[in-house]
Amino acid sequence: MRKPILLVLLSILAMSTKAQDISDALRYSQTGYLGTARSLAMGNAFTALGGDLGSIGINPAGVAVSNFSQYTITPSLSLNSSKTLYNSTGNIDANGTIKTSSHGNASLGIPNFGMVLHFNTGRVTGVKSWSLGIVTDVASSWSANYSAGGNNSTSSYMGYLAALANDKSLTADQLSGSRYYNMSPSVWPAMVGYRSGMISGLGNEATTYVSPAQSTTSPYLLRGTLSQTYGVVNSGQKYDAIINAGINIDDRLYLGANLGTVSIIYNSDSMIGEAAVDSDAFPITLDGNSGNFKSMRFRQVLQARGEGIYAKLGAIYLPTDGLRLGIAFRTPTINYIAERMWYSGTTDFGTFNYSEVISGDEEYYYEYKFISPWRINVGLAYVLGTRGSLSVDYEMADYRKMRFSDKNAHDGGSWDNLNTLIKDEMRMAHELRVGMEIRATSKIALRCGYNLSTNPYKSYSAFKQAFSLGLGYSSEGPFFCDLAMRSTYYPSEYIYPYPTYMEGYDSPEIKLTRNLCEIAATLGWRF
Repeated sequence: MRKPILLVLLSILAMSTKAQDISDALRYSQTGYLGTARSLAMGNAFTALGGDLGSIGINPAGVAVSNFSQYTITPSLSLNSSKTLYNSTGNIDANGTIKTSSHGNASLGIPNFGMVLHFNTGRVTGVKSWSLGIVTDVASSWSANYSAGGNNSTSSYMGYLAALANDKSLTADQLSGSRYYNMSPSVWPAMVGYRSGMISGLGNEATTYVSPAQSTTSPYLLRGTLSQTYGVVNSGQKYDAIINAGINIDDRLYLGANLGTVSIIYNSDSMIGEAAVDSDAFPITLDGNSGNFKSMRFRQVLQARGEGIYAKLGAIYLPTDGLRLGIAFRTPTINYIAERMWYSGTTDFGTFNYSEVISGDEEYYYEYKFISPWRINVGLAYVLGTRGSLSVDYEMADYRKMRFSDKNAHDGGSWDNLNTLIKDEMRMAHELRVGMEIRATSKIALRCGYNLSTNPYKSYSAFKQAFSLGLGYSSEGPFFCDLAMRSTYYPSEYIYPYPTYMEGYDSPEIKLTRNLCEIAATLGWRF
């Protein structure tokens, strides 16, 4: 039984006329600032609190609260761990348990650094000070490395490629045409499969295809058991470079504005492999060569690069000396993204083999415009003098407003189906952030935080949660440093390496569970 979305039909296997889908929209829209170690430790609940460089991306008015200039740098270590469960026909051990596998990877980075200059006006009332700042922050990180696999006795990726060629009524001449550009990208996987020996014509029927692992009679079930392997290596980040300006009015009202530019770097390398458990079950004669199907490997590489721009406005108001109220609004982000994609396939028949690569001038290259949704966040904080603070944030974003169009914005309706799907499948998402800081001494601070986020898919109710802890040290001089750790628990994702192509015979389902541990240290100087 198929799970409700959140599923990912990773497009190693299912391209539409355009390669973009809802998962691309969500990837480029979600924001999860790491910030400085102090803001990270307090769950980034800084909409009303301010006073830290990590608050600039959350509320532009935040740094205007400070009465000094500062610069900071924040290196970090990210530890990703994941577990996959491969649910397919025949992939159950002797105890009736579905096989699982675990994976992990680590990465180093500098997700946040910046500087703020503070200027006093000398006035007793009105605008008492103003500030200018610049900060770079990692808004999203896409590091992932996982694989899954097991036995399958009914369906295969090669069978899906044959079904794709049959559904599109492709001829052998079309599948073997000299240029991929002559065909829609939606059928390129079938073309690679045909040229690399994963599918071939059935008898004299020019538009009926089967794989070397399938029976030649409907419903074309497997002739034996295949060992399937699916793997993904993702990398890349979304950076925000922010120019900030803020003013302090009577030490009661703080106003700020950001101009943010976005830089997107995303790489994905996906692979699916299939090998015969018993190659004697798969005899084959192809192009006059006789052998037995041994194994195949199909690979897709995607590279995306993009730039974007947005603005953010914010305010913090102190109705009493300890109480702070904050609000910030971020405009939709206008992104221009370019994607390149490569396919390759190889098939081994023991005594002979085939291979095919889409490369050079036949690679997939596409440019488009994407608008990510607006965001609004409000916050409440109470500062207990020199003893510490407690803060609570609420943020929402309307993911129904995500939109694709051609780069020149004259799309002629070619994106209507995808944009309608986004509107139908997505919803408003909400996030709660809570942070606390306790001053143990004049130099030492203890911190903790919590985040709870709803899922933007209408049909998926699971939550994402994060817990954070931290420690801060402030010297009597200009130097200060902070240390923080955040552990994030993601809801399970259900990945289908290829669509179900035979009624009653589901394709494999991969359950992916991920956890992320981030450790950050901030070094800072006031002046």
